Amino acid sequence: MNDLEINKKALLISGVSWDATWQRHQETAKILSESGYNVDFLESCKTSKLTFSNIFRVLKDKYNKYLDKTSSFNEKLTGVRVIKSKQVPPFVFSKIINKLLMHKYHKDIYNNKYDIIIIYVPVDIALFLKKDNYKYYVFDAIRAFSVWGGYSQALYHNEKAIYDKSDRLLCDSFFIKDVYLKDYTVEHLITPISTISVDKFKNVKKIRTITYFGSVSNHVDIELLNKLSNKYKVLIWGSVDKNINISSNIQYMGYEKDQNKLINSIIEHSDAIIIPYIGNMDGVFPAKLIISLYSRLPVFSSTFYDSLKMNDSIYVYIDHSELYCMLENFNDEKFKLKIKSSSLFLDHISYDEYKYKLLKGIN
Repeated sequence: MNDLEINKKALLISGVSWDATWQRHQETAKILSESGYNVDFLESCKTSKLTFSNIFRVLKDKYNKYLDKTSSFNEKLTGVRVIKSKQVPPFVFSKIINKLLMHKYHKDIYNNKYDIIIIYVPVDIALFLKKDNYKYYVFDAIRAFSVWGGYSQALYHNEKAIYDKSDRLLCDSFFIKDVYLKDYTVEHLITPISTISVDKFKNVKKIRTITYFGSVSNHVDIELLNKLSNKYKVLIWGSVDKNINISSNIQYMGYEKDQNKLINSIIEHSDAIIIPYIGNMDGVFPAKLIISLYSRLPVFSSTFYDSLKMNDSIYVYIDHSELYCMLENFNDEKFKLKIKSSSLFLDHISYDEYKYKLLKGIN
């Protein structure tokens, strides 16, 4: 009997849409399906507080996505059933409402027997599932919710309850393992990028062109990108939120879904990559950081816990002035040490290694 004939069942409870930027959630579903699992992917489980401003923001985002010509759809995988969540975010009375909604819209999930359940967000339905209906209960901590703040107390209570009942805790963030969940046994597992094949690397002597790729939203330091465009050529790949005003000096390169094409285009047109976050980013290990390391271009990042942990491989700036100093004083010989460090780091997060660690103890 081969792996594809096993027909085990898995449930993934995710806060992202299946058609969102391909990331850990979808990659895990893909690995499980390729390993013989029938996967139920419960998408778009909401966590934000039920406030008028949040409701308005969600409606506005949906409208903007409808208008956004860069929107795209991810491939539907054999063995993966995508299910739209019909649940309200956690709040004082949400469990009463969500139990009613579950029995109306998600009765099959409630009654199904799963070999493994992987939870990404501490929503009510994750605590409704009957112990007799699953063999393995895993929480993949992709955010330090209480550190970020802005969520309901009900969500924080869910988070603690899920940590305590999980058979296994995973995370990709150094901060979550070292600080946030220091009292738990947590396995650090960084998501690999399986599709990167670089055509030709570049030997950067001087930085003239800087690239940002990914969504351009309120968590990105737009002021810095605009300022940089007065002195450097600044390129952006990705989707730009409607409320973001970028300088006319910045060259928009469009949206490229294929990560392999994206990184090769960035290498061709750029001397450096920037990851300019603002606000509290502790508890986040950006997927774009891994993609950036594959480029072997200099990577400049704002300061947060996980970027500091990667300081041997990237340049971490405290403020705009320090970034300008780093850019002006870039030394290609010293940068070779960072390339060596990043290569060693990437060697330890191969696709096969990720799959092995993910399925360890399950199959």
